[in-house]
Amino acid sequence: MRPTRLELEGFSSFRDATTVEFADAELFVLSGPTGAGKSSLIDAVVFALYGNVPRYDDRRLIAPIVNQGRNEARVRLTFTIAERTYQATRVVRRTKTGATTKEARLEDVTAGGVVTLAGNADELSAAVGRLLGLSFEQFTRSVVLPQGAFDRFLFAKPAERADLLVQLLDLGVYEAIGKRARLRATQAEARVAELQRRLDGELAEATPQARDQVAARLDTLRQLAVRCEELQPQLDEIVEEGRRRRQEADEAKRSAAVLTDLRQPPGTAELGGQLREATERRTAAEATLAEASAAVESAEQTLEALPAGEDVATLARVLEELAAADARRQELTQAARQAARDAADATTEEARSAQAVSDAREAVEAATRSELAATLAEHLEVGADCPVCHAEVRLLPSHPPAERTDAARAALRTAEQALETARRAQGTAERQAAATDQAVVAHAERLEELAARRDDVAGSLGVAADPAAVTALQQRVRTAQQALTGARGVERQARADARAAAAASDELRSRERAAWTAFDAARDAVAALSPPAVDRNDLVAAWQELLAWAREQVPQASQRAATALQEVERAKARWRELDGRLRAECVGAGVGVELPAGTAPALAVATARERASSRLEVLEDRLARAGQAREELTAAREAQAVAKALGDHLRADGFERWLLNRALRLLVVGASGILRDLSSGAYSLALDDTNQFLVVDHRNADEPRTVRSLSGGERFLASLALALALAEHVADLAAEGAARLESLFLDEGFGTLDADTLDVVAAAIEELGSRGRMVGIVTHVADLAERLPVRFEVRKGPSGSVVRRLSAGETLTDAGPDVEVGTAAATVAAAAPLDEGGAA
Repeated sequence: MRPTRLELEGFSSFRDATTVEFADAELFVLSGPTGAGKSSLIDAVVFALYGNVPRYDDRRLIAPIVNQGRNEARVRLTFTIAERTYQATRVVRRTKTGATTKEARLEDVTAGGVVTLAGNADELSAAVGRLLGLSFEQFTRSVVLPQGAFDRFLFAKPAERADLLVQLLDLGVYEAIGKRARLRATQAEARVAELQRRLDGELAEATPQARDQVAARLDTLRQLAVRCEELQPQLDEIVEEGRRRRQEADEAKRSAAVLTDLRQPPGTAELGGQLREATERRTAAEATLAEASAAVESAEQTLEALPAGEDVATLARVLEELAAADARRQELTQAARQAARDAADATTEEARSAQAVSDAREAVEAATRSELAATLAEHLEVGADCPVCHAEVRLLPSHPPAERTDAARAALRTAEQALETARRAQGTAERQAAATDQAVVAHAERLEELAARRDDVAGSLGVAADPAAVTALQQRVRTAQQALTGARGVERQARADARAAAAASDELRSRERAAWTAFDAARDAVAALSPPAVDRNDLVAAWQELLAWAREQVPQASQRAATALQEVERAKARWRELDGRLRAECVGAGVGVELPAGTAPALAVATARERASSRLEVLEDRLARAGQAREELTAAREAQAVAKALGDHLRADGFERWLLNRALRLLVVGASGILRDLSSGAYSLALDDTNQFLVVDHRNADEPRTVRSLSGGERFLASLALALALAEHVADLAAEGAARLESLFLDEGFGTLDADTLDVVAAAIEELGSRGRMVGIVTHVADLAERLPVRFEVRKGPSGSVVRRLSAGETLTDAGPDVEVGTAAATVAAAAPLDEGGAA
C-alpha cells in the first residue's frame, strides 16, 4: 500500500482545507515545531483507512479529531495497491454526545472509472482490512511506528519483551485458540455423553430382532385383514337382508297405523248444504246489483241531457251581479251629480273669499296712509336722524295711536284665513267630483262586461237570459242530481251485499277444496295399498267408501309386519354366528387384536395393523438413528480427543515460549542484516542464553557485548534496525499473516540525538529510500529534516495548521515572498473544500 494524496479539512489542528501530495515522494520528512500537527497527518492517514486514531486508547473515540472551530472533519486518502488506485473517504460530524461518522466510502478509481466497494464506516474498515491484509493493530505496528517504543524493546527485560511481542505479533490468538479447543473438547464430551444416553435410552430397544418380530406380526395382521375382506360381503348381505326386512315390518306397521287412524274430518257432511245456500245468496245479490247499476245509468243519462249544474249556477250568479250592478249604477250617478253641485258651491265660496281678501288689503293700505306719521314716530329716537328728512331728531312728536291700521290688518288676516279654508274645501270638492265621475265610468264598463258574460253563458247553454227561466232550470238540475245520488247509494249497498255473498261463497268453496285436499292426503298416505277409485262429485260418499276399504286392510297389514319381523330375527342369528367365527379367528391369531363389544373385527384388525405398521416405522427410524448416533459418537470421541490434545498443548507455557523464541530469532536475523547496512558492516545483533540482546562488534574481532555499551547513535541504529525488521517481518510472524507493504512512517523522537549520531541516522534514513519503499519521517529536528529530499513543513497559523512542501535545502524564506507561515497560502496545494459527497 502506497499513499499518493491526502486531503483533510476540519481534522484535528487542520481547520481549513489542506492537501498533501505523496505521489513522487519516496523519502520525505514531516517537520515543524512541537505541536504543529505533524503527527495529525499520520493520524489522518490511519483514520481514513480504519476509522480510528492510533494515539487514542479508546477505538470508539472520534470526537477529538474534529477541529474546535468546525462542526465537521473530512479526510480522504488516495492510495495504490499493485496497479489499482483507491480512495477512502470519511466525514465526521459533531453530535450532542460526541461525534458520529456521517459518511464513509471506499472507491476503486483506477483508469478514471469509479466503483464503490464500501458504503459505510464498518464496510470501509472491513474492505481495507481485506485489501491490505492487515488489521488496525497490525497496520499501526508495521506501517506507523510509535515514538520510542522500539528503544524500550531493545533494552527491555526478556519477560517484558515477551509481553510486548505477544502484543505486537498478536500471539494472544493462540491462547484464544487453546480456549476454543478446550471449549470444543468440553462440548464434544457433552455430545458423547448425550449420544451414549440416547443409545442406552430411547434407542436401546431398536434392534433387528424387535424389528423382525413386528414385521412378522404385521404379516399375520395382513392375512387377517384378507380374511375379514373375504367374509365381509356375507356379513354385509345378511345386514342388508335384515335391513330390508326391518323396513318391510316398519312399513307394514305404519300402514296398519295409518289405516287405523283414518278419520273423516268433522263438518264434512254439512259443508255441501252450506255451499248451496251461499251460492243462492250470491246469485240474488248479483241480480240486485245489476238492477241498481241500471238505475244509476238511467239517472246519469237524465242528468247528462240537462245543462251542467255549474254552468247554470254561473248564469244565475251573472244575472244576480248584473241586477246589483244596475242598482249601483243609479246610486253612483246620483252621487256624481251631488259632487258636481258641491264643487260649484265651493268654487263660488272661494271667489267670494278672494274678493274679501282684496277688499281687506285695500282697507289696510288706506289706513296705513292715513296713519303713516304716527307709524314713523313709533321708531324715532332723540339724537337719531329722521328717516324722512335726515335731520337730527331733537323732540319726539305726539300723534294719536294707529287704531284704524290695526283693525284693518286684523280684518285682512281673518279674510286670508277664510280664503285658505275655501280653497281647501274647493280642492276636496273637485277631487270628490272627479272620483265619482271615474266610478261612474268604471261601473259602466263593469255593466258592459257582465252583460257580455250573461249573453255568452246563456248562448252556450241555449237558454234565455231570463231569471225565472234560469231558476226553473236550476231546480230541474238539482232534482236530477239528487236522483243520481240516491241511485248510486243503492248501488253501493247492493255491491257491498254482493261482495259479502261472494266472499262467503268463496270461503265455503275454499273449505270444500281443503276438505278434498285432506281427503287426497289421507288417500295418498295409503296409496301404496291400492285404495279404490272414488266419485269426485260427492265428498261424503268418497269418505265413506275409503273408510270401509281401510277397515278391511288393517288385519292384512298387521300380518305382513309380523312375518317381516320373524325374518329379521333369523338374519340376526346368521350374522351373529358368522361374526363369532371371525372374531374367534382374530383373537386366536395372538397378534394383539383387541375386540371390545361393538367393534367390528375388520376395524379392530385395521387398527392393530396400523399400530404395528407405525411401530415398525418407529423401529426402523430408530434403527437408522441409532446407526447415525453410533457414527456421530465415534466422530465426537475423535473430535474430543483432538480438541483435548490441542487444548492441552496450547495450555502449556512451552508453546508460547517456543513461538516467542522463534519470532525473536527471526527478528534478530533480520535486524542484524539491517544494522550491518546502517552501520556499514560494523555491527550486528545476537541473543545470549537468557534472550538478552547482544551487539556483535565486527570491527573488534566480532566481539559480542551488551547493547547498553552502545553510544547514543549506535543505540538508535540498533533500535531502528529492530523496528524495521519487525515492520518487515510482522506479517510473517503474526498469527494471521499480512500483505507486503510499500510504505513506512517513523514517528521517532530524533530530538535527543547529538549531531554526530544525527548524521549517522540521517545517512541510514537516506539509505532506506533506496529500498523501494516509501519512507516518511516525523521530526521537529531541522538538521535531519533538511537532509531529506522532500520536506513537508507543518506550522501553526491563526486559523489552524498549514503545510508547505519544500525541496532539499529550501527554506520558507526561499519559497518566495508570497509564502506566509500560518496562512492558507502555505498549504501544499490550493485545495478546495471537500463537498458533502467528499469530492474536491
